[in-house]
Amino acid sequence: MASKKKSGSPPVRPVHRGPGAAATPPAASGGGAPGGEAPRAWAAHALFAVLAAGIAVAIHLVRFHYSVHGLIEGFVAGCGDDPGWNCAEVQASDYGAIFGIPTALPAIPTYLVLMGLAWRGLKGKGPWPRRGPAYAFALSAATVAYSAVLAAITVFVIGEKCIWCVALYGVNLASLVLSWQLSGRTPGALVGEVLGDLRRSPMVPLRVAGALAGLLLVAVAVEQRVHATLEEGRVAAVAGGGAVPGATPASSATLVPGSADGAPDILADDPYRGAKDAVVRVVEFADFECGYCKRMSYVLKDLEERYADRVQFVWKDYPMNPACNPGVKNNRHRDACDAAVAGRCAYVVGGNDGFWKWHDVTFKNQHKLASSDLAHYAELAGLDTRRFDSCLSDPAAMERVRMNAQQGADRKLDGTPRIFVGDRLFKGIQSPQVLMAAIEQELGASAADAQRKAREAKADGAADAAAGSPASAPEMREIRYGDLHFFIDSFEAATPASAQGKALSQADQVPALRSSWYDAKRSCEAAGKRTCSEMEWVAACQGAAPVDDDKNGIFGDDYLEGTEFPYGDFYEPGACADQGDQERTRPLLTGSMPRCVSRDGVYDLAGNAQEWVGSTEDEAALMGGAWYFKEKARCYQRHDKFGPGYTSAASGFRCCKDAR
Repeated sequence: MASKKKSGSPPVRPVHRGPGAAATPPAASGGGAPGGEAPRAWAAHALFAVLAAGIAVAIHLVRFHYSVHGLIEGFVAGCGDDPGWNCAEVQASDYGAIFGIPTALPAIPTYLVLMGLAWRGLKGKGPWPRRGPAYAFALSAATVAYSAVLAAITVFVIGEKCIWCVALYGVNLASLVLSWQLSGRTPGALVGEVLGDLRRSPMVPLRVAGALAGLLLVAVAVEQRVHATLEEGRVAAVAGGGAVPGATPASSATLVPGSADGAPDILADDPYRGAKDAVVRVVEFADFECGYCKRMSYVLKDLEERYADRVQFVWKDYPMNPACNPGVKNNRHRDACDAAVAGRCAYVVGGNDGFWKWHDVTFKNQHKLASSDLAHYAELAGLDTRRFDSCLSDPAAMERVRMNAQQGADRKLDGTPRIFVGDRLFKGIQSPQVLMAAIEQELGASAADAQRKAREAKADGAADAAAGSPASAPEMREIRYGDLHFFIDSFEAATPASAQGKALSQADQVPALRSSWYDAKRSCEAAGKRTCSEMEWVAACQGAAPVDDDKNGIFGDDYLEGTEFPYGDFYEPGACADQGDQERTRPLLTGSMPRCVSRDGVYDLAGNAQEWVGSTEDEAALMGGAWYFKEKARCYQRHDKFGPGYTSAASGFRCCKDAR
């Protein structure tokens, strides 16, 4: 028998639910909220815990980014030994930082904003118990999308994964699910809440975006200050001969006691640069398949030129592969042993000069280390290929690699690069200023003088970079590499009305866009010039004469003889006009990016406008990429799908001229 309702009880009113609202009664979720279900306290508490863990992981990754770049000592547990899982490779890659900011840093302000939104959803008044979870869900969805992009880059571009990066991806996914559970509504209803605010009251999403932007700016400012302080402190500590503050006894820049554990002996056939009988020696243990060994090779090359008459720079093989290195347990680099043996044979066949030529061309083409590639690099280095091939099968070459590796194993080296300056061990990527301070001290400079010289070198480098400003650049630059000799415009061509159809090469001009190859040919000839051949354009961009390795008449699909980008071998976000998106319809004015300059003083060869090359219609192609290409805007970016009559909002050109 049904019970009767007590007299005086208030009538039960139906709970209003928005579109797609869950059918959970108010009591099940802890009470009511205007326009939807009440926040679920358990989901909020779980979200706070997940986000707190995410902040800890993000801070850990930022610190590890510093350790990889030689600023502090660090180790990421469970990452580095298993094939395919190498946090150091990921952090040392071009994607380890965005505009110089560690990639993990934005996670910290993002998670703080998510905590604030969850708190407003749980404890707020008015519409916030409904809005807080909705905005947390939307922001979490953005972080999941960002995670998907980063995950794809690590797997398909870098070829390595980072367990702690994966942990952050998990935090982002968990925050998405918990934000949804916090609301008690469907994802469609949450998205509708945010879209409704965008239509009705845009100040709410602006407040959320403003909070995120403000915290991000604070985080970046703090990070930049910490980075500068660490760099200054490291230079000062190294110059003073002490250990880096906060480092462990086994850390980089710590004096290694005892000759058995200090700098290794130099063998008679160790490749070296600089002064043979120098008292001061810099010994590098490195691996040809190691990405940050390649980075260090350019830092060391500058130091080798600076100290050529006073310091000996020695190469030691330390392949990260147990097949030839007793100091490592797992195969981190499958081609490292073959590359090390090939390097040893380059020395046997060509001596010091032959090794270093082979060394340079191999690092430039590090993405190709198959046996046929290694033999081709011997040919490019001018070695006797018959003797080189014979040496590869000689057990003595492998034995010499193992002897070098054993010296590193005796010193318990756990990775590459590892650099000894005297008896002081430096781990990972080092700035030139840090190594300069150590070298100067070894040469007898006082701590103050060593620190001063390192700072002066940094200032000199900045001054040198700014010296060739676009405003002072001539109309054309002379390019000469062996028999290749020509002139090329310093800037992308402009065709203002005042030029009457002639191609103009000047700074601060609007590039001639929507140009076909025929337009380029006509404008260049009107200016007394001609279109550039692909070989000329690539030579001006990479700073070396290109070789048509596959003999197909195309130079943009071959091995690199010079640099991958006009400014160097590594992608630098913000160096060129290559950070725009498809929505922006125009490039920048010519010469707007002073750092986007080749070694010969030619501007904007990567990014900004794509440039037509080719002496004939059949050879016509667009080179360099446009403003929206990002890291694909480089010397070897080539596009020839649509023929010489093709035009686009990004198609431009520059002109060349024969040398007289």
